[in-house]
Formats: sequence, structure tokens, C-alpha cells
Amino acid sequence: MSMMVRGPNARRILAVVLAATLGCAVPGAWAAGTATATVEVNAPSNVGDVAEVGINLDYSDVAPTVMIVYLAFDNMRLATAQDYYESIPVDSQGNPVRDGDGNVQATLSAVLSAPEVAAAGKTVSVAYYATLDDNVGRGGIGIVVAGLNTDPLPKGKVLTVAFRVLNNNHNNDVLALYGVDSVHPAIISSHLVASSASASTSESIALTVPDGSIALGCARPGVPSGVTASQNQTDRVDIAWTGTAGLEYRVFRSAGSDPLAAQALGDSWTTATTFEDVTADAATVITSAGCFKKGVYETIPYNYWVKSRDPIGACESDYSSPAAQGWRASAAKVIAAAWPPRDPAAWIVFAVAAMILAMRARRARRFE
Repeated sequence: MSMMVRGPNARRILAVVLAATLGCAVPGAWAAGTATATVEVNAPSNVGDVAEVGINLDYSDVAPTVMIVYLAFDNMRLATAQDYYESIPVDSQGNPVRDGDGNVQATLSAVLSAPEVAAAGKTVSVAYYATLDDNVGRGGIGIVVAGLNTDPLPKGKVLTVAFRVLNNNHNNDVLALYGVDSVHPAIISSHLVASSASASTSESIALTVPDGSIALGCARPGVPSGVTASQNQTDRVDIAWTGTAGLEYRVFRSAGSDPLAAQALGDSWTTATTFEDVTADAATVITSAGCFKKGVYETIPYNYWVKSRDPIGACESDYSSPAAQGWRASAAKVIAAAWPPRDPAAWIVFAVAAMILAMRARRARRFE
């Protein structure tokens, strides 16, 4: 599954990969082929919402196995939604990987890789930049798609990047996304950078990244209704809602009450009207069950919202309201006592009770 990296470490990762490939992105520098990473044009959104922007890859006769894409944007109008997508690691059978407590260790990012990219064994590393050195009015995002194998990147949609549309924008406007390539490079952390790609032979592939855009003021579809979240499942939270034919849906989750701070669950939008949240944290043990006492467990509640969207125009609805609260139940909450008891106090009570019974039995035999 995809691996997301943020912060200074991500910058170092990008710098290392960039050092090996950036020089090859210059036209005419022993390039093995050409490729184009097309950023979605007129991705629909509204002021205050998250815009999901697709990046599609096409190439000539040589397929990239590694790709670095840089995008820039006006940082007074857009911001990367760094904790928007939740990626779930899976095992060889496709099941979520859980820790010893039964929790799935999901990773959050503003970038969601296409299933084909994950199937090719690629990892996705991400770095965010509040400003660019050569234009403080712009921020940036750098995405490295790489892997330890020689499987090529698929053609078509390879990434989806989430941007928050800031509230100081106006409807019926268009926000620009700038492709950073060898024709239009940028300076980040005192380095001249540009998008690039390379083949399995390590030869450079000239990568072009045309500008994209986000169009504000689309017609919102209806809000999903009747949203419910379960509170009795031990390994997941079941979310259900009432939808409308022809629309797609996405579930969002947060420990707080603000839907704008919620993460999008699942790998993509769906036409289903149910969803299983396997990444909700399990109930925690406060006191283990003893010989003569029940265990005490604390559940971890979450708020859930659902949005709908038109699959043709991709315009999203508002969040459902009110939030549905759900949690994973304790697997041991119905156990009244454990045997043998693990609580030292329970052993003391047991020993005293055994002594009393033995004394009564001995006294009874003396009077026979």
C-alpha cells in the first residue's frame, strides 16, 4: 500500500531522488522517451471545500518506473489537505494489517495513489512547502512515486491530490494549479527543481506537467440522510445512510465535532450506501477482568459524516447533519470473570475463602 511521508524527512527523500533524476529531465539530455502528467482542468469545488484533483500519466514508447511531480499553487487561495486521505496497509490476502490490539495503522496524506500504482509495488512519498523560494505567494507539493521493482507505472490516472479551497475566495472563479517542469522550474529549499521521470534502465524520461485548475461554484447534489453508525461491533464500525440513485458517496470520520477536520475513509467514492470502518480504534482496557469482578473497558467514540457527489461533474454535497456517533465495542465486555484470576486481590479473596471452607469442613468432622 502507499507510504506517505511528510516534513523535513520528506524533503530529504525528495532531494535524494531528485539528485539522481532531475538532470535527466532537461530536454536533449539522453532522454529515453517523453511523458506527460496531466493535472485535472476545472476540477469542480466550492469555497471552503476540499477539491480532489486527478493526475493522469501518458508516455511514449518507454514506460516510467519512477516519477517526481511538483505542483505549485497560490497559497492565499489554496492549501494542501494534508490529512484528508486515509491509506490502509493490507496483507497478501488483501486484509487490513492490524497491531496486537486489533487496530489498523492507517496513514494520512493529501495524496491518494491509484490502485494500479499500489499493485505495481510503488510507494508514494510526499513533501509540502508553505512557500517557494522564488515566489513567496505560492506554495508547493512534491510527490515521488517509486519502488524497488521494475514494474512500469500504468497509463491513466495515477494520483489524486486534495486541496482545501480557502474561504477568502469567491464563487464562479477559477483557481490555478501550476505544473513545475523543466520549462517552468521552481526554487525550493535553495534548489532548482522540476518534475522528472526515469525508466527501469535509469535513463531519464522528459516529463511535462501542464497547468490544471479548480472551478468554484458548482451545483451541489442532495445531502445523504439517515446516517447511522454502529456501536456493537468489536472489529469495525458499520456506517449506513439513505442515498439517491446515480450519486456516489464518501464517509468522513473525526474524533472531534468539526467535519472540516475529518478524514475521508476508503480508497475512493462508492455507489454503495454502507461502509465498514476497520480503522476505528478498539476499546481500551481500564481494568482487566478478575475472578470476582468484571473488566472495565473504555470505548473510543467517533463522529461520522457522509457526502454525495455527481460522478459526472464531481461536484460534492455538504456534509450530512447531524454527525452519527459510533465506536467499536469491547470484545470482552460480557465476561463477568476470568479464570484463573489475573488480579492479585482476587487470589487473596480466593485463598481466604478456601481457608474458611477448610476450617468449616474440619469442624464438621470433629462433631461427627
